[in-house]
Amino acid sequence: MKNGNKRKGYTYSVSLEAIQQWKKVPPADKLRWLEEANRFIRQAASPAVKRSHARLRAGINISL
Repeated sequence: MKNGNKRKGYTYSVSLEAIQQWKKVPPADKLRWLEEANRFIRQAASPAVKRSHARLRAGINISL
């Protein structure tokens, strides 16, 4: 890490094979997967996270 800065967030790796398999999935299936993931996240989110999401959708900046 340069200048002692700590990185935030997370990283992960995806194999080339997994990317190639995902490219074969029809767009409608990808969209269905995305909608299901979003529905799950909304249901599992805490009230504070839901408020933050609402503020972001409204174009209001949030502090983390």
